[in-house]
Amino acid sequence: MPVHIRTYDRTEDPEDHLQIFIGAARIEKWSNAECCLMFMQTLVGSARIWFNDLPSRSIRSFDDLSKGFLANFSQQRRYVKDATVIFQIKQRDDESLREFIERYKKEGLTYVGVDEKMRVAGFMNAITSKYLTRDFNKSLPKTLEEALERAEAHIRGEEAVDVKEQRKRGSS
Repeated sequence: MPVHIRTYDRTEDPEDHLQIFIGAARIEKWSNAECCLMFMQTLVGSARIWFNDLPSRSIRSFDDLSKGFLANFSQQRRYVKDATVIFQIKQRDDESLREFIERYKKEGLTYVGVDEKMRVAGFMNAITSKYLTRDFNKSLPKTLEEALERAEAHIRGEEAVDVKEQRKRGSS
């Protein structure tokens, strides 16, 4: 197996996985049967269970296997949505800023075709901290990475204040 072909565990885009595999199969000049056998070796976890549960003789070609694979894992596919959808991601009332950052990184990056400025604006629009919003508005972050770093610094600052207040209460 070529080293650049990773395993597929259902957490990534199945189309990306399939395209990388097909490219390698062409270079290696694998036959139809070899493609089926080698592709099976790239599946782990629930993807492997899906493959093992396929009815006997239901796959006649690698094309059948590819179509079945994409149909079964299509919900994992990255797809282009209207860029404004990124503004629908919001920090929940019961969600800490740290939890929201992790969710935003996962959800926000699944929208292909959203430019950096939209990602930054979407993140700034989504947070509930008025102090962080004020900080962002004083000096707009140029990249999502910068916005996330500043949000992390804000979290560390809040945590330091909390510790200081706890110490103050403890010594009173």
